[in-house]
Amino acid sequence: MKILLGIESSEGGAARHLVDLANGLIARDHNVTVVYSPMRTEPSFMSAMAALPEGTVKPVPISRSIGISDVGSWLALQQLTDNHYDIVHGHSSKAGALLRGSRVGKARRVYTPHAFATMDMTRGKASRVFYRGIEVLLSRVATDAVIAVSEAEYQHALGIGIPRDKLHLVINGIPPVAAESREKARAKLNIDPKRWTIGFVGRLSHQKAPERLVESFARVAQDMPDAQVVMLGHGEGKAALIDLIAARGLSDRVHVRSGLSGAPLMTAFDVLVMPSRYEAMPYVLIEGLSARLPIIISDVSVDEAVENGVNGIVVPNNDDPQPLAAALCTLKGNPKIAARMAEASAERFAHFTADAMVSRTEAVYRSVLGWA
Repeated sequence: MKILLGIESSEGGAARHLVDLANGLIARDHNVTVVYSPMRTEPSFMSAMAALPEGTVKPVPISRSIGISDVGSWLALQQLTDNHYDIVHGHSSKAGALLRGSRVGKARRVYTPHAFATMDMTRGKASRVFYRGIEVLLSRVATDAVIAVSEAEYQHALGIGIPRDKLHLVINGIPPVAAESREKARAKLNIDPKRWTIGFVGRLSHQKAPERLVESFARVAQDMPDAQVVMLGHGEGKAALIDLIAARGLSDRVHVRSGLSGAPLMTAFDVLVMPSRYEAMPYVLIEGLSARLPIIISDVSVDEAVENGVNGIVVPNNDDPQPLAAALCTLKGNPKIAARMAEASAERFAHFTADAMVSRTEAVYRSVLGWA
């Protein structure tokens, strides 16, 4: 197959998904082109792009927000989609909309939202109605398949009006992680090697809600003097987060690190905390399972990966710091419970492989092409 994969942001799990999918498809002898926007990039993504075969990668500037610049982006994408692809697969909302709105000839249009914007219940009603209208319209008139990466996202898609006959479920998966030893990971993060370590990995953004962890830790920091927090990531909320940490008097206990790949360094953590406001099936979560960590996560309906009381603790999805603070105390004060949850995470990881994800995506392609 001749396949075009496109994405606007090279940050976070959606970009990781695209890299793993591209590598998996190339390994299966498909002809793959990757389009990305150079306007928001992470070093790890750029390294992955450089490792792809020569001629595979095509940068096209695409802004994050909707604006007049989208016309130029659409025209640039149009030149690429004229190249007689079998599949044009857009990832996340912006690239997904622009690619599905392009002339693609006989190609089939596939879209993976990686969490619909309408899943963010903190958005205003008018905003959610607007994005819902766009998603439903494009799914009905310019899409052959919509891929949800979790059962919750699949059900959400049905709820907002995406046609059932176009919906497919392909759970995210990752290749084996070359993890650092605990000692080396803590040295690379430049943190105290002996303290009980709470980890956060992700964009420092509204969606990922890192401030929730800071506020919760502030509630219990005095009760656990041998604990520290490591927040690994970067994003538009970094400056405000650092200011909050300082305001809570935690600058010596909460460490923000950027420019490092999270997956190999999760061995430094004793627990992974994911306080997000909404998610589909985050890669950081799967990486946490691979690292054999107990998970504390807000209730974003990722039941396939985290079962409350089995391999983690699910806390209410709101800004109240108390439930997350209590969950931290539970795991800190009960090493046997934490160890049991860690083993359960390792067992669950077996269901989230990159090879399975690529195979199921390939099956969607064959289905829409009538090759199944």
